[in-house]
Amino acid sequence: MTDSQPNGSPQEEAIFSLEEELERREGDLGHDHPETLRRHRELARLCRAAGRYPQAIRLYQEALETLERLLGLGHPDTLRIRSSLANVYYAAGCYSSAIRLFREALKSRERVLGPDHPDTLRSRGSLANSYRAAGRYEEAICLYREVLAARERVLGHQHPSTRTSRKNLEAAYRVADRSPTR
Repeated sequence: MTDSQPNGSPQEEAIFSLEEELERREGDLGHDHPETLRRHRELARLCRAAGRYPQAIRLYQEALETLERLLGLGHPDTLRIRSSLANVYYAAGCYSSAIRLFREALKSRERVLGPDHPDTLRSRGSLANSYRAAGRYEEAICLYREVLAARERVLGHQHPSTRTSRKNLEAAYRVADRSPTR
């Protein structure tokens, strides 16, 4: 299971230690045990933070497949892992994969949680971010408008998430080189 020896940095030491612990837990408890799955997700999170995107993608993909099998497509843990996987693809610059996964997460969250749930709005905003990063500005602007309107309605105009949505929309207009009225 271990992909590498630690290079001495605290982050790499933590990854190496968690890889070894995960290997032991899989042997003792099995791959599907909740504690094994928790460690699996923790290792994926650490790998993403360390910029080890291929390893993080592999780990999140494995976790997603396991949770889909054990809990189903609409379970909150499954939805969270799908979004985490999409976020790794986004961080790695693989925007088409991020867009595909954020679309899936958004569709599931709208169905399971409703259109105004904070997790649904976060998925919509993440999809908009991916569109913007991929140069698909009109699609990004459309989604940013939706997120801003929903957050203003649900959270109010001064909520930090609403302010972030407003800034994201303004940034999308700037990068698209157009004003909000066009």
